[in-house]
Amino acid sequence: MITKRLFPWYPCPIILLCLLAFSSHAQADWTIYTGAELSSTVAEVSIDANHIALRLEIGDRDREAFASLLDGNRSGVDFFRHGLVLAADDRVPFTGEIKVVEQRPRTDRPTPFQPAMGQVHGSPTVTYVEIHYRLSERPETLTFTPPMQADGTTAADIGFIVYHQSIPVIDFQYLDAQQTLRLDWSDPWYSAFDNAKLQRHHRAPLMTFLYVEPYEVRYEILIRLKELASWLPMAVPNRMHINTTEQTRLLKQVSQFFLQRSPVQIDGEQSRPMLDRVQFIKVTPQGIQPHDTAQPLTFHKAIVGVILAYATPWPPREVSVDWTLFNDRIPSVPSTIIDPVSQLPYDLTPDQPTLRWTNMLANYNYRVSAIDAIAAKAANQMDLPLPSLLLCLALLVLYGLRRLPAFQGPFSVVTLLLLLVAAIVVWPFGHVAIHNPFVAPYQLAEAQAASILHGLLHNIYRAFDFRAEADIYDKLAVSITGDLITDIYLQSRKRLTVEAQGGAQAKVESVELLEVTPIGLPDAAQRLTFQCTWRIAGSVGHWGHTHWRRNQYKAMITIQPIEQTWKIAALNLIDEWRLP
Repeated sequence: MITKRLFPWYPCPIILLCLLAFSSHAQADWTIYTGAELSSTVAEVSIDANHIALRLEIGDRDREAFASLLDGNRSGVDFFRHGLVLAADDRVPFTGEIKVVEQRPRTDRPTPFQPAMGQVHGSPTVTYVEIHYRLSERPETLTFTPPMQADGTTAADIGFIVYHQSIPVIDFQYLDAQQTLRLDWSDPWYSAFDNAKLQRHHRAPLMTFLYVEPYEVRYEILIRLKELASWLPMAVPNRMHINTTEQTRLLKQVSQFFLQRSPVQIDGEQSRPMLDRVQFIKVTPQGIQPHDTAQPLTFHKAIVGVILAYATPWPPREVSVDWTLFNDRIPSVPSTIIDPVSQLPYDLTPDQPTLRWTNMLANYNYRVSAIDAIAAKAANQMDLPLPSLLLCLALLVLYGLRRLPAFQGPFSVVTLLLLLVAAIVVWPFGHVAIHNPFVAPYQLAEAQAASILHGLLHNIYRAFDFRAEADIYDKLAVSITGDLITDIYLQSRKRLTVEAQGGAQAKVESVELLEVTPIGLPDAAQRLTFQCTWRIAGSVGHWGHTHWRRNQYKAMITIQPIEQTWKIAALNLIDEWRLP
């Protein structure tokens, strides 16, 4: 078994066919998970201009706490006063209209806790209840009170989430006490609970992330259109319905704005950015996800993500960002510096507007992207030290003639000694390669094959450290035959963008070769085929978070010696597994 940890590199597209499988399962972005979405009972509250919708999934263990709602009395009078109580500014409980009461499967809510815990805190079947409350006017506050017991503790295990005009006010949290929400009707983004523990992670209207990698720096910006309008005038005909055409136009306008105001300097020089991507995103209970541009968008909900990329010819020594966009709503900008070993949070302010990263990483510059050809030495090739052999032959001839009078005496002994010393001295020089016709040219032991295959896979992955197409193509050519390079390159450019992750790029961090089994003998072109099993640990990083995945693969890999170097001539995938 051979294990090698590689510096961040993009996946080879052939293996990317497998890698994309684990990439597509990664969650969109980091968020605060409390496990509340796994509660026996889950309450989802949606607040709009004219009404409030409460959707309950009541688990069997909490049926007693909601008995006043489930006992067949569809009026639910007691529930509205003593169950899950919603009240406005005057604290008089709302009375709603019960729309639905029925049994149905529990909603599957993705969470990193679910695989570890195996199940939610309740049965897979719930009682679904939907209640609507009419709003005659827009309240300034809204108070939520869970069902309580006589001793003052909650009578049910309730996880809840609240949306104000489709914007999540909090991540999933526990409703274990009375909580008050202050509603900002002018901009629901700023609606918030009095309890500071009840909030969503992505609550800032502007966030930035600085990624530093060996041959690339990326600067990611997340900003609401409503805030960006303070610096970039945008003509939006209908702010409540931004259609696909308008979205495309706005994205182009936003990308040009940030390309012209690039704030990044690398090693003391202003760097020219490339637009990696620009897209509308949305904040969800699962974090940040891409917005489907086919769907209309409202101005107060619209968040745009911009990624600027900066290619570097070598690992940067210092990267700095000078940020200038601040206003009354944005007195500070939460930022994060992300390098290969750490994440460092930082708040940019008008007094401290510079984000700075200095290379303090041990071995950061050591062959971070070395791509070396794998030498192919034939098994029947013999290196003969020709000068030494000729001197030894002369020594033997003189030794055989030692009985002749002309070769007797001290001179002959000294001559033999000198020839022996000379043969030893010149032994490292003048080697000549010859082939043994009785030995097959290429026969690799398992350890040799494993070392060669691992080196080739290493080279292919590392080629995608580089961004320029010509550089990637040249690096791939080191380890792939000409017939295969174009296919690999074209597939990689098509598949490196993982749409399920909002366009984030998948990266492989390590490869572990588990099994190498030779299949047959070398053919006429000296190609050798092996059945290989290997394991890949990879990540999808964007918007400040990295999601880790592991997959295992089995494939037939054919290698071939070309101009005294090994190259991959074919790769056919047999099977793949997703690992926990």
